Amino acid sequence: MDYSEFLGRRIINILCNYPTDSFRNLAKKIDMSTNKFIRIFNSLVKKNIIRKVTAGYTPELLSLTRYHVIINVINLNQFHKLQTAFRQHPYTRQYNHFFGEHFGCYAIFDIPKKGYNIIKKFLDFLVDSDFCENYLIYESKGYRCETLEYFFISDITIRNFDITSFFNKHLDKSDKLSSLPEPLGLDTVTPLQLVLLRDLGRNIRVSQINLIKNYRSFVETPPNVENDDYIPPSFLVYLESYFANRTDDAIKVGFNRQYNFVKKNLIYAPRLIFDRKYYDLYVYRSFFIENLSDKKSAQFFNLVKEEDPPLKMTVEVLEKGIVLNFKMPPFFDSKFNYLIWSFFPDYKMYTLDYFGRSGIYYQFYIDNFNPYTSSWRVDEDWMFNNVVENIKEKLEESNNSLV
Repeated sequence: MDYSEFLGRRIINILCNYPTDSFRNLAKKIDMSTNKFIRIFNSLVKKNIIRKVTAGYTPELLSLTRYHVIINVINLNQFHKLQTAFRQHPYTRQYNHFFGEHFGCYAIFDIPKKGYNIIKKFLDFLVDSDFCENYLIYESKGYRCETLEYFFISDITIRNFDITSFFNKHLDKSDKLSSLPEPLGLDTVTPLQLVLLRDLGRNIRVSQINLIKNYRSFVETPPNVENDDYIPPSFLVYLESYFANRTDDAIKVGFNRQYNFVKKNLIYAPRLIFDRKYYDLYVYRSFFIENLSDKKSAQFFNLVKEEDPPLKMTVEVLEKGIVLNFKMPPFFDSKFNYLIWSFFPDYKMYTLDYFGRSGIYYQFYIDNFNPYTSSWRVDEDWMFNNVVENIKEKLEESNNSLV
């Protein structure tokens, strides 16, 4: 590794852990001048190594329930058809291919509680139409946390980390979970806040000035429905009113208030998107630990939340279990597999694929919300019938029609 590559890795590492900090603060954390940091950062952007900083959101605060779905396939054609299906469903949050003993897709849907039966109908359709062989669905309780990302295997903190001792500490943790925040009243959420949630989720480092400029231009020339910037007419009405009835200063003050509300209350887990092909040295695993008592689930959640291990981990509490996602060097990967196996007899493990189209995060889809009724669209046409028709149309276009 030459010195310039070493510095590039340092910058990627610090951005992975502090993706929303200013360049000045980031440079200070790694003892680099701000100008040098910016110069190397811009070089990595020009080479398409660093792409952007995206972010998730907390679905429960918007009265949405998260469902994790494991979908098993037996051939590559089913992978292709599943990708088409996920792209057409409005409530898809993300998916990843997984491989190993079983092949398939790990998908996440954030849906209104009343939509559970309809999402089940959609998944049953995928099975009946030979998109997949079967599926498992897990409901989240809304408790999730993740640790920082240590980029260098050679980092002294990682080399000295005793993963067995860390794991055993869960037995000493509290077996209770703290209370979750109450959901926001949907009638208090403005259309502008939801548009901001979408756009900050796509690039959280975008400036308020550029956002205001973009939204003004959208009012004058609405983006096409196929455009990622598309704003439904019901939202455009609100934006038109917002910009028409305020002075420039009032626009900036009001915009700043709503912008900060979204970043503080709704945005979750900002992440750097970069080319992992040459810069990633880790294995990605998901463990679904089933039939776990509430007490055991709480202990492991509190372990990850309180101990902050020097490995990238996320933990989420499910109904009757937990899901653990790990990004770790091969040495710790093998040890952790043994630990999971020895402590939790009822679990399923998946190796995840994050490269290219095998791993996709979808932006927050504002069309799911009806601002006139302050409610999520949860009817069968929206969540099933229209989706199925769109899937069939897309497959026919790609000469991969349903049999």
